[in-house]
Amino acid sequence: MLEILPIKDNELDVLLKNNNIQNEEGIIAFSAAENGVNAGHIILAQNKDNCEIVNIKMNDPDDAYLLDGLVRASAVIAAQRGYTGVYYQNNNYKKVMLSLGFVEQDNKLYFSISNLVKNCENCKN
Repeated sequence: MLEILPIKDNELDVLLKNNNIQNEEGIIAFSAAENGVNAGHIILAQNKDNCEIVNIKMNDPDDAYLLDGLVRASAVIAAQRGYTGVYYQNNNYKKVMLSLGFVEQDNKLYFSISNLVKNCENCKN
């Protein structure tokens, strides 16, 4: 069973330090575990209008389902904080991200949170 949960503060401090990421207010981070085994994580930093994915790590870099879950979990929190999009500036996971609905824009991969939230609202009806 796959679990995607927010990363606790003490674990987040270690993760940020290990990835040379400054711990600023507004970091959004989730980890994933499959049957209790760490499967990966995602870290987002809040910027002016959008959130930037500053780090992704997955044991299986081609696992679209895991990446989709990590992006969606963090995007929901970003939407609750008023952000409209998530972007990623690295080419790692590019093929998988494009298959999930990210689009290339200004040399970045961009994901519209409003489309995600809109789709979720439609599911409730």
